Amino acid sequence: MFDMGSWGIYINNGLTGFITISYTQQGIYLGYCVYSDYRRRGVGSAAAGRMLRYAREELGVGEIFLGCSERNAASIAMARVLGFKPYRYEGESYTFVNHKM
Repeated sequence: MFDMGSWGIYINNGLTGFITISYTQQGIYLGYCVYSDYRRRGVGSAAAGRMLRYAREELGVGEIFLGCSERNAASIAMARVLGFKPYRYEGESYTFVNHKM
């Protein structure tokens, strides 16, 4: 895995999580973590949306993957809101893909 970029997610100068873009043998992956006090407030969706635009416009990425546990309903919902489509299910994990428009 090669990290293409990692950024903190900040609100009012306070760190609320992080987001990454990584290159793996399977493709380009979006990763994120929003700290529990800031979940369900749109923080993850806003940060991931900005990261998708950055990956497309600045890095020239056309296809981006996102993985999450089948038990993480919030991440699954966020993936769908951001336009990700189910791609693969293995064990207890989903992989979603977002194609360039």
